Amino acid sequence: MSWEIKTQKAYCLTQDYMDRTHAPCLGSVESQPLDHQGSSPPPLARTPTRHIHKQGALGKSPGVSKITAVETSSAVPGVGLILSKYVQNAKVQEGVFLSLHGPARTVIALWKNIFRSQFGINCLIQFEDFANANAFRLLNKYRNKYCMFNDDIQGTASVAVAGILAALRITKNKLSNHVFVFQGAGEAAMGIAHLLVMALEKEGVPKADATRKIWMVDSKGLIVKGRSHLNHEKEMFAQDHPEVNSLEEVVRLVKPTAIIGVAAIAGAFTEQILRDMASFHKHPIIFALSNPTSKAECTAEKCYRVTEGRGIFASGSPFPSVTLEDGRTFFPGQGNNAYVFPGVALGVIAGGIRHIPDEIFLLTAEQIAQEVSEHHLSQGRLYPPLSTIRDVSLRIAIKVLDFAYKHNLASYYPEPEDKEAFVRSLVYTPDYDSFTLDSYTWPEEAMNVQNI
Repeated sequence: MSWEIKTQKAYCLTQDYMDRTHAPCLGSVESQPLDHQGSSPPPLARTPTRHIHKQGALGKSPGVSKITAVETSSAVPGVGLILSKYVQNAKVQEGVFLSLHGPARTVIALWKNIFRSQFGINCLIQFEDFANANAFRLLNKYRNKYCMFNDDIQGTASVAVAGILAALRITKNKLSNHVFVFQGAGEAAMGIAHLLVMALEKEGVPKADATRKIWMVDSKGLIVKGRSHLNHEKEMFAQDHPEVNSLEEVVRLVKPTAIIGVAAIAGAFTEQILRDMASFHKHPIIFALSNPTSKAECTAEKCYRVTEGRGIFASGSPFPSVTLEDGRTFFPGQGNNAYVFPGVALGVIAGGIRHIPDEIFLLTAEQIAQEVSEHHLSQGRLYPPLSTIRDVSLRIAIKVLDFAYKHNLASYYPEPEDKEAFVRSLVYTPDYDSFTLDSYTWPEEAMNVQNI
């Protein structure tokens, strides 16, 4: 996550480890003893994904951390736990990665008592893997108080919309010509839906009309007006329609141009649904975005086979290439959030952006879609190769920086004349510095001994 940013220190902590070392509480974590030093893990750190080596004291950090990743265990383990293995090997990652096993309110204490006090206003907080209610509540409450974003809501939305924008180059029409059905109505679905509405508004569609193009199906069926116990997020996308219980029936009634799966229900996109989608449209958009692969709504092979290669497929997990009986080979696109957060973080920090508006995630989606070549599209790819992620992230950061200065969001002055050179100067390169001594070749005449 933080490999894009230069000159920062890293500290990885888990609530479990703090409990076992008798730390008083998260709210006063800066006062707890952090006295273990050295390159090997402490005795407690036997399981890389649960106990993490604490490198030095937070209060004694000579660097200023600028990217902070926070997760809780209310969902699946995320970047904090994964990155712990690097610390186990004394390979300290840059940034601060915290995995919190406890109530979400402890995170609030963490933000108030540590991040701002330890790292100042230049600290970017990226949080993920919170339960739906907590994720939206915390994002809405603190997004205009801290420099922060939620990767599950905003990062997923950006990469999904990027895939849809790239798909428009195959369908040869505008976003406003499409109707979307979501399987799932959690934080990922809502994030994508909100960003789609923003993209539709940018195309000139009134907000009320834009929301009517988005149909959502949750565990109780189609989200409709008058249904009890709808939260604020779901109410926005409730349709004026009789109740419908199954996804198959919703697809038959709505005839969407795109179906997006984000509910982690394996096989939700049945063969009947895929056949219906293929009968409605020449190039149906099929996004099976749930992770891991075992939870995907359908496989790439199933999508291409049932739609006879006409389906536009993207997934949240990687799938192998698919070769059909007619010899055509497709390479499924993976909507990976890694396309989004490095470039966004780099651009935000480069410009000193204090609060991150959703427009930044829309322009990021647009940039990612532009990175897809016609050759990639012909192969079924909706995203640029991951091997180009550094260059893609750099161009995203430049776009974010340019947007920030045009909309008075940047606090870094003076405005850089060459924004690309300025951003490049901040990019971290994981290479060893050269320790060889400089050598010089002297002209032969300068080496002659002179007699005095």
